[in-house]
Amino acid sequence: MGISYCIEHQKRVKRKRVTNIEDIPEEVLKILNPSEIVRYEEAVPSISPSSHRGKLVALVGENQPDVMALLFVLERIRPTFRSSTSESDAMDA
Repeated sequence: MGISYCIEHQKRVKRKRVTNIEDIPEEVLKILNPSEIVRYEEAVPSISPSSHRGKLVALVGENQPDVMALLFVLERIRPTFRSSTSESDAMDA
């Protein structure tokens, strides 16, 4: 799982791979069962080296496209707006 974040002084959006379940935003945890969040090596049992080893991944069934779409929005799009807007800015828009 990668969570996007905004670096305001650089006006850039970056992503951070998550290694601890505590780093996953609460809104993401609301749509996934704890059993759907596993380490990369549990989901992809391979001996080949990968930069994703030790990182968390979400297992979403192919019959759950709505959950996958919402997860995409919550991981990549929503976090970039969290730090860059305030309630007053949002109300002025």
